[in-house]
Amino acid sequence: MLFRSERRLRESESLRESLANIVENANDAIIGRALDDLRITSWNAAAERMFGYTAAEAIGQSIKMLWLPGEPVYRDPHETTRRLMRGETLPAIEAVRRAKDGHRVYVRTSISPIKNAAGDVIGAANIMHDISEQKNAEAALRESEERFRAAFEQASVGMALRDINPVNPRWLRVNHKMCEMFGY
Repeated sequence: MLFRSERRLRESESLRESLANIVENANDAIIGRALDDLRITSWNAAAERMFGYTAAEAIGQSIKMLWLPGEPVYRDPHETTRRLMRGETLPAIEAVRRAKDGHRVYVRTSISPIKNAAGDVIGAANIMHDISEQKNAEAALRESEERFRAAFEQASVGMALRDINPVNPRWLRVNHKMCEMFGY
């Protein structure tokens, strides 16, 4: 028969193992780091896929290896550390990070404190969700809209866009050539 303390210990170990499995199998990069020198202390499989560094290459390095010069990290790093030490989770921001091969990775990243069993903050967890596909699609849409706008405005024929309301159609947009043709 197990004593109560032994059962609690086994349950605690089982919970720890379950949490470790969740972190390791997450789709988002979960990177543990020290507060004082920003040294990476843990690196999950999603971080390997996202940034190209193995855990062996990343652990022990500064998380700054992922930063691009001039890219926002989190406001003031000292204020970030103070907030984490108070147990605060920092809200997510969008940022650009650098993978091992140099390509840019667009991420939504948040930082949470890591606490020990006594409740003391002993590190930070950076959780990064890859939003590169979304950002690239937004850029492609902007480029497409700019090309359309330029072709529409610079066309040598009159062009107009009109809404499809059959009762009260409105002109939505006309180009310069159309205005010239009708004297407006």
